[in-house]
Amino acid sequence: MTLEHSPEGLNCVPLFDKSANTISIEVEGEEDIPFWDAVISTCINTNGYSINCIPQKGCKEIIKHLIENGDSQDFIAIIDSEYDEIIHDKELYKQNPFAVFTIRHSIENYLFCYNSLAATIKKINRTSENKYRQLCLDFQKELSERLKKLLYYDCKKEDKPEIFPDGLSILGSNSNIAKFTTKNNYLPDTDKIDNFIENNHINIINTDDIENLFNDKNLFYFLNGHFITYSIFTFINTQIKKGKMKLGKDSLYMLLYEYCPNCRNKCSDFSSVINRLETAVNGMIKKFET
Repeated sequence: MTLEHSPEGLNCVPLFDKSANTISIEVEGEEDIPFWDAVISTCINTNGYSINCIPQKGCKEIIKHLIENGDSQDFIAIIDSEYDEIIHDKELYKQNPFAVFTIRHSIENYLFCYNSLAATIKKINRTSENKYRQLCLDFQKELSERLKKLLYYDCKKEDKPEIFPDGLSILGSNSNIAKFTTKNNYLPDTDKIDNFIENNHINIINTDDIENLFNDKNLFYFLNGHFITYSIFTFINTQIKKGKMKLGKDSLYMLLYEYCPNCRNKCSDFSSVINRLETAVNGMIKKFET
């Protein structure tokens, strides 16, 4: 029997042929894969190992897998923080060296960074104008201001669901900001928001404790990305110059996927997420090689 066909030889294969090992990364859904593929290929040194992002059915399924696997965990988990920075509902799992959290609500809160939006508009318009950065920042501030009541209620609902009506979706992924806007308007109507709050009888719920926890935090970082998508893309299309073709959601997403990981002005929290992911990848490589 030669070494290359012996069990000992086969066990040595991963040390020489790194493609024999694939690092599995569980993400929350199919739509997360292009984002994390772009981040990994741009920002992470995988030392020759291939990466396979595996979609799951949301963060609860991934957390279930973390609990089931325990110390034998052989995958990296990337989980949306949602409101963890406020109510710390996922703190227990942050000690896991192979669990990476977004810090902001979800990946969309990085994709929709005002730097990314401005760069996308400039690229579509084929211009070097610098006005778009401030324009996008002002838009995000106004959007956050108009949605802050709903944000406080949604965060409170995550912390104490029992005091809210069953089945009520406030800023949930299965809801859409379009119901609060008028036609072709990218900002929600505050009267429609107030009517929603009163009609669902949640105006009697006190949110002072939640508001205090948000303190001076950037509210835009905590808005559910799926919920605000309509506003983001309507806003972008209103900034596209006349004569230029308006882009659909998929095309705009691809432009954002292209820009975000390559941004030279990476926010410190995004850099922290990337560093955490790199540490997890290096840790998994060490597991393979020991």
